[in-house]
Amino acid sequence: MPKFNYNIPKVTFFIGSTGVGKTTTIAKLTAIKVLEENKKVVLLTADTYRIAAVAQLKTYAEILGVEIETIFEPSDIPKYLQKWRDADYIFIDTAGRSHKDFNQLGELKELLATVEEKQVFLVLNMNTQYKDIQSIIPIYKNLVDRFALIITKLDETDGIGNLLNIATCTKTEIAYLTTGQNVPEDIDKFETLKYVRLLLGRVKYE
Repeated sequence: MPKFNYNIPKVTFFIGSTGVGKTTTIAKLTAIKVLEENKKVVLLTADTYRIAAVAQLKTYAEILGVEIETIFEPSDIPKYLQKWRDADYIFIDTAGRSHKDFNQLGELKELLATVEEKQVFLVLNMNTQYKDIQSIIPIYKNLVDRFALIITKLDETDGIGNLLNIATCTKTEIAYLTTGQNVPEDIDKFETLKYVRLLLGRVKYE
């Protein structure tokens, strides 16, 4: 099973369909970087389609004491990277995109292309059917050379064996698992040994 390198570059994009938990996941990772690692994080949101998503991220930003900017077009990103060049990390929330809408995916590809050195996380809901994941992964691999997975809502299903299929059959690293809505508690780095023990019913992923 591929192993993820947690020494991520400065800029990280979060991509995925609507409703998979991108915004809450960003809040969790931001809280860890700010509160536990004492890092300076700046948030950028390109999700201008959903007012609630922007408002939610702004609320988290206020609570955590971090700056947040809104991206209206891809050319905004280089400007903000220059403006916040002293930040340790810049996390970019993108609008939810259907893997079947190629116009929207084209816009996302343009957005991702604005930064050369970056980490990209594809956020997937654990409840997504495996046959759908098999079609989703290749489509996103056409948008960006490399990405890792964050699997959300592990607490909402008992079908955790799907994780093994996702990692091995798609040859894509799993970086994190989320297990609830609490910020920042309900997120864990993916550990193969812990996952195997979980499959055997010896531990809970918490």
